[in-house]
Amino acid sequence: MSDVVVDNSPDWWPILQAIQLSNCCSIAAVAIVWYDYSLLFTREVNHVWRAPWSFMSSLYVVARYLGMILAINYFICVAIDRFENFGNFAFQMISQAIMSMRIYAMYMQSRRVLVLLSIFFLATAGLGIAVGITVLGPHSGISATEFVLSGISVCGPYVNTASVLPLAYDILGLCTSILQFALAVGRFIKHALEMRQMLHRWQVNEIMKVLVQDSILYFTL
Repeated sequence: MSDVVVDNSPDWWPILQAIQLSNCCSIAAVAIVWYDYSLLFTREVNHVWRAPWSFMSSLYVVARYLGMILAINYFICVAIDRFENFGNFAFQMISQAIMSMRIYAMYMQSRRVLVLLSIFFLATAGLGIAVGITVLGPHSGISATEFVLSGISVCGPYVNTASVLPLAYDILGLCTSILQFALAVGRFIKHALEMRQMLHRWQVNEIMKVLVQDSILYFTL
């Protein structure tokens, strides 16, 4: 359900300016994403599309293109609000699965690490599904209001904020990210010390360096 509210009061102008600034930043972010895509498209074709398909390559393709679709849909209003929310959840879960598999590889396929990461992943996924059903589901009472402020349309979806599930989901997601970050950095430090002891100089495996760099970037973002 959606309503339309029209208000031409100048009191909204500071808010409209802030929204305009936010939209400009979002447009810049989308431009960077697509610029990165154009730069890496040739490598993607050679190393992903022309290579034998695997579970990880499938996750990569879904995460990459779903992320770009969600970036574009940021500017579309009420009609796809649920798609954005569930799409973001799917994107986060796929990204978390990719990072978990990378950390699992960093630890030489340690079963303990796999079990630990799987527990956090399944808990996050289960809680996220519960949030989607109770807060964003068909019987959640979600609504959206379209504000027309001085001739500018602004969409404001309303969700049930009384539930503690979204907060629990955010906390669990943060804990999972911290765990992945700590495991990646810890393994990198251990690897660097082992190489130092073996070669008597600082030298790090390039693959290990790329994996930990991606883990740090994922945690930061």
